[in-house]
Amino acid sequence: MFEVKKVISDYLPNGLKIINPGAPSKFEVSKLRLYHFLKKDELSIDIEEMRRRAKKVNANLGLEDGDRMLNEQNSINHSFKDYYIPLPAVDLYGSRGGRDILCLGYSKGRWMPVFGKLNGIWRRGVRFVCVR
Repeated sequence: MFEVKKVISDYLPNGLKIINPGAPSKFEVSKLRLYHFLKKDELSIDIEEMRRRAKKVNANLGLEDGDRMLNEQNSINHSFKDYYIPLPAVDLYGSRGGRDILCLGYSKGRWMPVFGKLNGIWRRGVRFVCVR
């Protein structure tokens, strides 16, 4: 049986464009780990600070990485399902010119792409997935 690969760009809403997909990383999906990117005294940070921190901890995942995680989602640690997994290397622009962010979110028994601004603020319900 031929299996169709899942590709995040197939889910892209109208008006949203991928400007830069980011460079692919080398990792095994089953060996990814969560990283809490907020500091102890922080309640939230903005998108640009989140992206800076992602680069520092080897969590700057891109579009191809997200595609791979979707296609190997049975290998994603089950404990990750309570969090959004951002793909901060992907640059998205909305129809109004604003930058958006791409995440993977768990819903109805599977991981799916989530597109949006998330109000431009990153709170405790989001975790990086690190390549270690």
